[in-house]
Amino acid sequence: MKRKELNQSKLASLVGVRQTTISDYVNAKAVPAADILFRIAQITGKPMEWFCGGQDITEEQSAGLEQESELRAKLVAIGQDIRHVLQKYEC
Repeated sequence: MKRKELNQSKLASLVGVRQTTISDYVNAKAVPAADILFRIAQITGKPMEWFCGGQDITEEQSAGLEQESELRAKLVAIGQDIRHVLQKYEC
């Protein structure tokens, strides 16, 4: 079976956001809300936990992060995970 083509524009269209929003996620300039991340997970076939480094992060845990560097590292990881999924689907 041929891989489906999935790029930032296509993912954005499927998720219901702008391509620039997906770009912001990929470049760790923004973090997707839980409902958006859920849609991305459904579209890519990856569990939501996969985008969070294998951990299920609740809102309370996110709000409780004390150091900006920890939050930044998680944002970068989510962006890298989205980029990785997109690269697998690009033709």
